[in-house]
Amino acid sequence: MNFRTFMVGNLEKWRALLAQTRIIYWFDNDLFPKSSEQLLEFEEQAGFPLPSEYKEYCQVFGPGRFTKNWFTINCSDPNDIGQEPISNPDTIAAIKGSWPYSEDVHKLLDSAYIFGIGDGYIFFLFDLRTYSESDQSYDIYVMDDEREHTVHYLGRSFFEFIRDICLSDRVSLEFPALLNLPEDPDDIATDFGQQAFVPYEK
Repeated sequence: MNFRTFMVGNLEKWRALLAQTRIIYWFDNDLFPKSSEQLLEFEEQAGFPLPSEYKEYCQVFGPGRFTKNWFTINCSDPNDIGQEPISNPDTIAAIKGSWPYSEDVHKLLDSAYIFGIGDGYIFFLFDLRTYSESDQSYDIYVMDDEREHTVHYLGRSFFEFIRDICLSDRVSLEFPALLNLPEDPDDIATDFGQQAFVPYEK
């Protein structure tokens, strides 16, 4: 498969979203966006296309943590294939063995690519069985592997996922059990703001 056809995208909507987001720089760090070449190399090594909006996000934001709900988003790196901190066979196997999930959940996990996490064993994943050329995306799910052991479908647009799940109130309104915020959320809001992003190098 020629993955180079999947690199056309609209970065401007991501740059506009970034401009509305406070960036928290710790330890003299900076944004660490991925290059289109890195993302293409990952696709070619992994053998599956990444969602077009996810690639756009990674080229503008890069990996990091959103302070609204303390969700961390990883960005695929060809140097990390097989060793990614949140998406590897050992992680998938650990989730499958942690609870007597249904056969449908096991099938989902067998085809999952985990791209993000939340505090308290929350996992965000793409279902690799569901790729469509029409939107160049996958079904997006969130999984709670600690408290309620639930799986929720979140849609297919990665832009809407970042805007509504990571930077807005959709999770607190629809899936409040997924939130595992620190004890003083008011202090967090004061210190970091409700639309803040903390970049990190990996």
